[in-house]
Amino acid sequence: MFPNAYAASLAAICAHSFFTGTRLALVLTTLKLTGAPLSVGVVMMAYALLPAMFSPRIGRAVDQYGVRPVLQTGLVLLALAGLALWRLPPQPAVLFMAAAVVGLAFNAFAVSVQKLIGKLPARASQAGLPPADRRRQNFGTLATASSISSFAGPLLAGWGMDHLPAQAVFGLLALLPVLAWGGSWFWQWAPRPQAAAAMPGRVAAPSLLTAKMLPKLLLIVMLTAAGDALAFLTPLIGAEHGLSGTQVGAILSMFALGSFVVRLGSGLFIAKLSDGKTLVATLVASAVILLGYSQISTYGLLSALSFGLGLWLGLGQPMTQSLLHRSVPPDRVGEALGLRLAAVGATQAAMPLLLGLGAQTAGVAPTLVGVALVIGGFALFFAVSSPLETHREPE
Repeated sequence: MFPNAYAASLAAICAHSFFTGTRLALVLTTLKLTGAPLSVGVVMMAYALLPAMFSPRIGRAVDQYGVRPVLQTGLVLLALAGLALWRLPPQPAVLFMAAAVVGLAFNAFAVSVQKLIGKLPARASQAGLPPADRRRQNFGTLATASSISSFAGPLLAGWGMDHLPAQAVFGLLALLPVLAWGGSWFWQWAPRPQAAAAMPGRVAAPSLLTAKMLPKLLLIVMLTAAGDALAFLTPLIGAEHGLSGTQVGAILSMFALGSFVVRLGSGLFIAKLSDGKTLVATLVASAVILLGYSQISTYGLLSALSFGLGLWLGLGQPMTQSLLHRSVPPDRVGEALGLRLAAVGATQAAMPLLLGLGAQTAGVAPTLVGVALVIGGFALFFAVSSPLETHREPE
């Protein structure tokens, strides 16, 4: 059997390549059908609509029933959504429903694989590391795999949309979750947890939405908004300035390449970084880069700024995941990760509509400036109030 760390990374590459590739293909298909940024926003909202509603429940299901059933169900649903996009006519209603299923299924996979990675025992090279530092390294490894898929997915989809019928692109992408599902049957699984029996007078677990948790979720929202602004508005910039689908996919892939580069080397330094200070610096850098992005229309410079944003946001995911693990009891980690994805989902549900409306009324550049100013303002708030630091776990 394969070690879980390697198997989880391979499955993440397959599932996330499908997710990012399908998202770009749906954006380009919707633009061809309607030509309206707001219509693109509605379809993109579907990706995050169900995750925003159900991610905490998915997390509780992972805590109660274990990783395996939730993860494998998510992969099956991803494959079925891809097959539906392959076989059904590309109508707006079909695109919307498929996007909703893909978003929910990928969140089920993501919560499951993140909990799996967070519970991995120490490797020989991690002997003596505190649990938080070890976990941060493990999440860095998973994030590196996600960076590979963030690069491969849009590039594959953009090339396919230039050379193949859109439905054929969806059919090819559907092979990726099938491969991940097949590989998952060879994993070494932890024993299934025993569900807690309901007892008279049993006190329900308190909500995780506490005053200490809210700033962390707000930080996650801001990091998500920065990445989503680039991912959503880049195809619109490409349409305005005559860039090809391959070029648009390559620009988005440069973001993933930046994330991959920083995550590949993060094992050498990530354990030494302060979560709060590094994440605030990430918000500041994101605001500055998006301001520059709003003033540029050439392929080379857009690619360079996309790469730079990827460098900064590349550390955000493993550091926020580690931060959440340190903030909740071990038996509620899945719920906390689900809450994180609910915050991400709510942001991704609202952002496409706001960005699409802004781009259609004020233009792409003013919309990017507005997003940059909001992110910069919250960076100042976090820098002044310092609500992100948590106590280190005992060694």
